[in-house]
Amino acid sequence: MSSIEAVSAGSVPLPGNTSYQAAHNTIANYPEISSRLYFTAALPESHAKRARIVLFNSSMTTQQSSSPPAAVIDIGSATVHLLATAWEPSGKLLPIAEASERPLLGSAISATGELPAAVVALVASQLQELVKLAHQHGCKTIIIVATEAVRSARNAASASATWEAATGIPVTILTPAEETALAVAGALGAYRQSGMLFVDSGGGSTQVAVVTQSVITYQATIPLGAAVLTERYFLHDPPEGEEWAAARAAVAERLVPLPPASPSLPAVATGGSAITLAMIPCPGCSNETLTRRGVALACLFLQRWPSVRSAAQLTLPPERARIAPAGALIWQEIIRWSGHDVWRVSRAGLREGVLTAWFRAGERWLEDVREKGGGPYPASDVPVP
Repeated sequence: MSSIEAVSAGSVPLPGNTSYQAAHNTIANYPEISSRLYFTAALPESHAKRARIVLFNSSMTTQQSSSPPAAVIDIGSATVHLLATAWEPSGKLLPIAEASERPLLGSAISATGELPAAVVALVASQLQELVKLAHQHGCKTIIIVATEAVRSARNAASASATWEAATGIPVTILTPAEETALAVAGALGAYRQSGMLFVDSGGGSTQVAVVTQSVITYQATIPLGAAVLTERYFLHDPPEGEEWAAARAAVAERLVPLPPASPSLPAVATGGSAITLAMIPCPGCSNETLTRRGVALACLFLQRWPSVRSAAQLTLPPERARIAPAGALIWQEIIRWSGHDVWRVSRAGLREGVLTAWFRAGERWLEDVREKGGGPYPASDVPVP
C-alpha cells in the first residue's frame, strides 16, 4: 500500500506515512468536508516515478449518486491517470478520487519506435496499483484507454496485451478522432455551452476542434505535444536559442494547414500544458484562463530557467517542469494562430468524456461518442443504472 508523505484536508490533521486506506477512513469521518484531499504517494521501489493522488469525500459523493461509481485510466504520453466518479441524476459527474503516475511514455519511445520492455512492465505495475485504488472506491466498471504515445508505438498491440494480462481489463487505443470527441464531451459536460473553439494539448499530441450546437464540425490532430517536442528538440535544459527556434518553427508549420479560427466562438483549453500554464503566477492571469500576455511571459522565463528551478519556484513535479517550456511554446503558437487573446481553461477533458459516455450509454460508450461526435448530452438523458 502506498504511503502518504504530506496530507491536508481542510482542518483534518493526518500524519506522514498515513496509508491510503487510513486517509480514506479519516476523511470519511468528517462529512462536513467536501474539499479535496491532496497527497503525494511514495510508490513501491518497483515504481521509478511518484504519484499524486486526490481523494474526495467519497461517502458524501456516493450518497448523491444515482449509479454505482466507475473509473477510467488514461495512459497518456506523460502520465497514467485514474479518475473515479459517481453520477448525479442531473447529469453531472461527482468525483471520488484521482491518481496519476508519470512513466513519461512519450519520452521513452526508443529510436526503433517501440516502447521499451522495462517501461511496458513499469506501466503494468502502475496500472495494477491504480486498479486497486478504483476497486477500493467501489468501482466495478474500470475503463482503460491509451492515446498518442501508445497509438504511435510499433509495439502498441503487444504492450496493450501485457497491460490487459496484468489488470484483466482490455486497453482501448483511441484514434485521434475518438480522443478529440471524448475530450470535447468532457468539456461540454463541464461548461454546458453549445459552441467553442477547443484545443487539448497533451504530452504527445494536440487536438483542435470547432464545436457548433454541441457537435464537432471540424477537428484536426497535430502529432506534437509537450513531451514529444521536448524529446525531439530540447536537448539542453534549459533549451538553447537554436533549439527553441527550431521547435517553434516545427509547431508553426503544423498549424499552417488549420483553417482560420472563428473570433465569435469562446476559446476553451484543456490538457496538461494548459493546466500547468494556468497555475503559473503571471500579471493578468488566473488559474482559470490563459492569456496571450501571460503565456508570452511564461515562455520568457521557462526558456531561461533550468527545470530544477522551475520545479522549485512553481511547485511542479520535476518531470512536468522539464516539458513545461515546450508546452508553453505550443500554446504561444496556438494563440498566435487563433487570434484569441483569452482562453478559458477546462480541467475536464478526455477522462470526464469517457465517464460521461459510459454513464450515458454503458457498454456502447465508445460507439455513442462516435455517433454523437462529442455531444449533445441533454441533462434529461437517463443514465445507465
